[in-house]
Amino acid sequence: MTRLLVSVRSVDEAIIARDAGADIVDIKEPRNGPLGAANASVVRRVLAAIGADVPVSAAMGELGEHLPETLASADLSFAKVGLSDPVDWRARWLAWRASLPCPAVLVAYVDLPHRDAILDSAADLRPAALLLDTCSKQTGGLLDWCSVPYLTTLINSCRANQRLLALAGSLNLDSIRVVLSLGPDIIAVRGAACEGGRDGVVCPRRVRELAELVHSVT
Repeated sequence: MTRLLVSVRSVDEAIIARDAGADIVDIKEPRNGPLGAANASVVRRVLAAIGADVPVSAAMGELGEHLPETLASADLSFAKVGLSDPVDWRARWLAWRASLPCPAVLVAYVDLPHRDAILDSAADLRPAALLLDTCSKQTGGLLDWCSVPYLTTLINSCRANQRLLALAGSLNLDSIRVVLSLGPDIIAVRGAACEGGRDGVVCPRRVRELAELVHSVT
């Protein structure tokens, strides 16, 4: 069954997301970029508040921006890093992944030119999961950059390699309905769960609506 991941920026938002039906609570600070890292104290407080109720992941920013020990914790279920810089990303990714105390998620930005090189290398990079996202939030969402046949091929490849695939990228209810039919492991949202967009506040009603939609497909 597909799971719903909701990105939060505070303890209050984390509790709202958990109580409204999110399967995974993800910590990030949207003001710091598409995969903006939150302050380490926020990560600690969310982990303490959520405990073992649901898995907790955290965004680490772009590869090379943050030292893993600053934010990563063995208590996290996943740590995510973006690959916006195409320079020497393979070696840097492998070193970063090896240093983490928790499973690593490779984030490929579908609106950047080197996305296919990253995805084609996924088997060698050995991430715990792949996440497709958009780097720019002003140039369209996931389905503006990836066709349904393209996503279907990628999902089948991940299944064959026993690798989780998460889909994000300015998803709304309509685009979620489309990608849900493909059977991704995780649907990841921020803006769709908030009043006022990704810079707004997580809304219980919106999370419940998203959870009902995602969980309706088995």
